[in-house]
Amino acid sequence: SGFEAALPSRVWAAARMHDCSGLGDEGVRRRCLAGGGTLHTLRLGGAFTRLGAAAASHIGALAALAHLELPFVALGMDGVAALRPVAAQLTHLDLSAQLGAGIADGAAGLAAGLEVNTTLTEINLTGNKIGSAGWCALFHALRNNAGNKSAAFNLFQQGLAKEAGEGGAGVGGVVSG
Repeated sequence: SGFEAALPSRVWAAARMHDCSGLGDEGVRRRCLAGGGTLHTLRLGGAFTRLGAAAASHIGALAALAHLELPFVALGMDGVAALRPVAAQLTHLDLSAQLGAGIADGAAGLAAGLEVNTTLTEINLTGNKIGSAGWCALFHALRNNAGNKSAAFNLFQQGLAKEAGEGGAGVGGVVSG
């Protein structure tokens, strides 16, 4: 729309939409392009929001993005994996309460981006039931990352087996429930 084109790029340094249920992949693409490479913070949320791999790949291509929040947004396995490029540069990542499968299946792709991230300080994947295999992939990526600065993980409602906690020991602060 003409709305995004009429705003200067500096306005798009931060974009927050608390209900993006009608936005769709094309709306995300337009907002990412409207950022003009300056979008630092992106928060899209809303109950029952579904975005596909196309939207995630546009988010993944944001060169200046440091703070990403997508709570209650269903990305699916391919969408989560498409965030790999941006996962390598984030300081804050919130993919809490993803709807349906996806995070668990896409954890390996996400872990590959986090393995080289030297700026991430907080990750929130609350309520995704990632399970032991997904969390072990994430923990191992961060544990093996010599530049890891992560200070907090949120493990609430993950469906972790007892042995998963042992495999992730020593990887920063852990909040579980």
